Amino acid sequence: MIFYDLKAYQRSDHSIWTDDYISQNMLSAHLNLSNDVASRNINTIEKTIEWILDNSPQGKVLDLGCGPGLYASLLAKKGYSVTGIDISERSISYAKRKAAEENLRIDYQCKDYIKDDIGAGYDMAICIYCDFGALTPDEQVVLLRKIYNGLNEDGVFIFDVFKAGLCDTMQAKRDWRYSDGADFWCERPHFLLEEVKHFPMEKLWGTRNIIIEAGKHLHNCNMQLDNEIMQMDS
Repeated sequence: MIFYDLKAYQRSDHSIWTDDYISQNMLSAHLNLSNDVASRNINTIEKTIEWILDNSPQGKVLDLGCGPGLYASLLAKKGYSVTGIDISERSISYAKRKAAEENLRIDYQCKDYIKDDIGAGYDMAICIYCDFGALTPDEQVVLLRKIYNGLNEDGVFIFDVFKAGLCDTMQAKRDWRYSDGADFWCERPHFLLEEVKHFPMEKLWGTRNIIIEAGKHLHNCNMQLDNEIMQMDS
């Protein structure tokens, strides 16, 4: 087995969002609102909703990367007409069930918001918990153009990013461990190779998790955004 150097913005064939086993654990992590591991903690989520209510128009909202509907459901309860888009079929299925239980009319769609149509006629679009920073620069431009075309005149786009300097706090590493199974990554005994790598020129850090028993390679990247990077061509 040959492992090449991790490259900036490198993607893997497998995804934590679509893998049948890992996506189940990702959903569980999203629904744990006592910490900030996969979703913001409940106090931060509620403060974010309050800020949105005070600073954005009431009307039709698009929640990009909506996950299990943590923000979409709260906005729907406040009177917004909500469309939620996420690439994870498992998260969308949960969100639909939860909306039905709470009698909320939310249009949840399992889509890739980079490749697929996201609709139009929105008064507001949101992309929360740094989804934007996990995109390549080209993907960021594609998404911004889609959002621009999908918003009504005077519509707003609300998103968050990792602050400048965060890359400096991320510890670069290469490590491995053995698991008897039934952990986050695999239900069977396996070796896990882990890597965190900095890319200073891109102000980026990448992670690689290789599950040897299952033959899965999982790559993710996250970008910190400052004022210089934020000045993108429209």
